[in-house]
Amino acid sequence: MAYEDDDETLLNEEEVESQPDIDQAQNDKEWNLRACSAKFIGILANVFGDEILLTLMPLIEAKLSKFDDETWKEREAAVFAFGAIAEGCNSFFYPHLAEIVAILRRLLDDQSPLVRRITCWTLYQFGTYVFEESNLENSKLFTKVLHGFRFKLLDSNIWVQEAACLALTTFEEDAGDKLVPHLEKILQQLMRAFGKYQKRNLKVLLDAIRALADSVGINLNKRAYIKILIPPLVSTLEQISNSDKDVIPLLKCFTSISKVSQSNLRDMLLKCFMDETPDVRESAFALICHLTKVLPDYLEPRLLEFLEIASQQLSANFSGENLSAANNACKAIGELAVKYPQEVSPIVTNVVYSLGMIIQLGETLELKSLTTLVEYNAIELAMNSAITVGILARIRPDLSARSIENFMKPWCMRLATLDDDSTKENAFQGLCEMVKVNPSRYVSSVAFICLAIASWKDMENKVIQSEFSKVLIGYKNMLGKNSWEECLSVLDPLAKERLAARYQV
Repeated sequence: MAYEDDDETLLNEEEVESQPDIDQAQNDKEWNLRACSAKFIGILANVFGDEILLTLMPLIEAKLSKFDDETWKEREAAVFAFGAIAEGCNSFFYPHLAEIVAILRRLLDDQSPLVRRITCWTLYQFGTYVFEESNLENSKLFTKVLHGFRFKLLDSNIWVQEAACLALTTFEEDAGDKLVPHLEKILQQLMRAFGKYQKRNLKVLLDAIRALADSVGINLNKRAYIKILIPPLVSTLEQISNSDKDVIPLLKCFTSISKVSQSNLRDMLLKCFMDETPDVRESAFALICHLTKVLPDYLEPRLLEFLEIASQQLSANFSGENLSAANNACKAIGELAVKYPQEVSPIVTNVVYSLGMIIQLGETLELKSLTTLVEYNAIELAMNSAITVGILARIRPDLSARSIENFMKPWCMRLATLDDDSTKENAFQGLCEMVKVNPSRYVSSVAFICLAIASWKDMENKVIQSEFSKVLIGYKNMLGKNSWEECLSVLDPLAKERLAARYQV
């Protein structure tokens, strides 16, 4: 049952510890001589029971007594065989469970990652013994087995991490509410794993969280536990693309959490929106942004409630700790507006007014030296507010006009700082729609409209370029030659050059 010398899984210690995130199939032969041997020994144990121990146990004990670097393969094979016979030889091993758990916990610290890896699996095989009888001794052993899995979740080796996650997941499914006294420690360790795991192990980590939620049920329905869970899960969702296959287990994870919190995910999000902790609100609004992209129809039944609460965040006290929550609420409104333009209409006027106040706040801060994180977050909020105003203006320019007139200058200046991308295109389409509805309303801000349009380094979208041309030529004709040239005089040479070259103005 030892590894063959040419087995691809065998790497030296340094290589194993730094192994890159690669597909499991490249490292493990799904059905090889080792796996076949372990399966066969397990069958023998199930058929002959304790009879095989006279032959097998002396070999296992001899190999487990060696601790040097050169004999790690023998230790690993012995641990593998030991786990394979755990079920079939239960009657013999059960009285010695405390000793077995102690031996396996020591092997969890073995110098070889592959020994640690297989030990996680074997510890689970024997760990199931603790469920046979409810007594103090088994309760203590349950805690020790659980601690072993928790500890190895943060192993430095990705294969050991995976094995620990898989073992913990199946152990959770068996344990049920026995996990409740240990919930906070398990959650904290699982959340730490988000900061350590590579993409390869993300699915098994999410499965472990889902299994925990399913096993403990409503016992997870505590504000303290939800606060531990939500931020790392949302942060993970932000880091993966909408087409990534890991989106599915992540959403399943959210679904399991929402079930045990005695509500569906929509209800849970609404509760989180109104939570007193800014970090929880921030994460909830971030989740809405991503759900709008991947599952918009799921949000529709509570859409008006989402929009109303999000809009309230934009008129709240913008102290330092509330800025990030307001920022994500602003982005959530923009995402929802793109998907549901008609449903957003009732809040447009109030939201645009609030966003205008934020944009002006950002302008004030930028006049100061940017020295604190709070000021940085305020300016980021102002930038996202400018984008969302543009989206709302594109959808309902008639409802936005009166409010935007009061902050057209800082809005255009903020738009001019955006990178050239599709988000900027959406915002500028709103600007053009506003001007088309009532161009004379914004005559006093023409220079800043020109500044914003000239901020585009590259303009590949011919439709928007045509709209820009109509806006600029329209104002040139409206103002007359002298007033138009006076507007252009405040622009820098590069901006004037771009406008002349692209739009002949």
